[in-house]
Amino acid sequence: MEFEQKPEVLHCYELLSMQYLEQSQDEDIWKMLNLWSQDQLKAAQVIVRLSQELWYIAVLLRENPQRLKEFLAKFKRPCLLSVEDDLSPTRDLLANYLKSFLLTELYLDTTFRSNLEPTSNSDQNQSLLQNSPTQITQSIIFRPPLAIFRCCPNVKILSLKNNNLDRLPPDIGRLRKLEKLHLTNNRLQNGSIPYTLAFCHQLNELYLDDNLLDALPSVLLRIPSLLTVHRHGNHNYFKSTFMWYHTDVTGRILPTNPAIEEANNIENGNANLVANPANRSHTLYEQVNLQNLAARAIIASRINFYSAEIPFRLKNYISDMINTVNPCENCSTVRDVNEPGYKVFTFRNPYLGNTCVPFLHWACDYNCAKDIEIPARQEQIQSAIEQDKLYEDHVRQAVDLMPGTTSRSLSNISVQANPIVVSDSNNCCIATTGPPPHSDPDLFLTHRSNQAYCIIV
Repeated sequence: MEFEQKPEVLHCYELLSMQYLEQSQDEDIWKMLNLWSQDQLKAAQVIVRLSQELWYIAVLLRENPQRLKEFLAKFKRPCLLSVEDDLSPTRDLLANYLKSFLLTELYLDTTFRSNLEPTSNSDQNQSLLQNSPTQITQSIIFRPPLAIFRCCPNVKILSLKNNNLDRLPPDIGRLRKLEKLHLTNNRLQNGSIPYTLAFCHQLNELYLDDNLLDALPSVLLRIPSLLTVHRHGNHNYFKSTFMWYHTDVTGRILPTNPAIEEANNIENGNANLVANPANRSHTLYEQVNLQNLAARAIIASRINFYSAEIPFRLKNYISDMINTVNPCENCSTVRDVNEPGYKVFTFRNPYLGNTCVPFLHWACDYNCAKDIEIPARQEQIQSAIEQDKLYEDHVRQAVDLMPGTTSRSLSNISVQANPIVVSDSNNCCIATTGPPPHSDPDLFLTHRSNQAYCIIV
């Protein structure tokens, strides 16, 4: 039997409550909730019996009692429905709860603790009974559960602010109707955002404020529906903007060696970066077999495998593999994250109303890196020339509108196109601006001195 569904919102206290009830095996809580759902206990009587650590269950009883009562009436604990959402059939309380309602907005701010080390399921289940509610919550809440991506296909707004997340799960690509994604104030780096985000074809607002990004991830260039990207407050973001914008091709292509970087993290005491399993050398997928080869081929093609007609086990296998590999953005090469490659900085001018916006790409070798950087630089320079032309047109119009400017009107001044000369020393084309077309100091706005454009050829 299915619920009569209508668009609804999910808050963090509901998710925490379902995960606690599922994994804690707290019989006393279950008995009290069952009595409450049968109107044998009042909500206040249940709340006063709860410990302070279980505040989220108290908030759920106070803020959304009807939803909880409706869910408990349909899904008794001994007979939870098996959920098949591209997973092996499981008796998952949280998954059943999420699938019971037409959830379109998920507000899960300040909920997860991704910096905690997850334990194996067997060890976790054995220790849950011996731990306090606080320890249970801290041991099971360390990253967004996959159920929120696999069981909520109608979500339009997802908020994961202030969660200390260091990685966005690849399963974000399952949310095809997602329109707004809030990731403000986390620990996301450039490799933390998977290319599967491009599968969210309706995404138009993305919030990446206050993270650890050196530049915007190149996957954003594959999402034409984006209208707004908030990126302020990122570590070294402006350093990237000013350092690499004026460098030549060799300055924008940087070799990477994860093994050396991990050793530096150990030497510098960056324990979090080393302790995170996503930053270690990976051996799980080193064995070459048909499934591994198929998964790598699908990752290289960047097709939306979530909506493709492939076995669901392979979909989950690919999702798990994405965090362990780097696909080249110029060819079909897919390498493990512990293998060397090249970081490539490119710029868009303008991008969504902003100028000089840096993007970071990954390439498997130097030739692929150049194939990414050179066309991007040519497009950047051409865009800059067009922006300068617009600037000059605006200056002419502004001067023509000023009173008493007949003798100094710019509308009749012919500004010649900047000549392009070839420099043998650096193998590039340089378009330079000559001296001001007029010696009158009042016309200084018609010339932007000491300006040069470089197009790598």
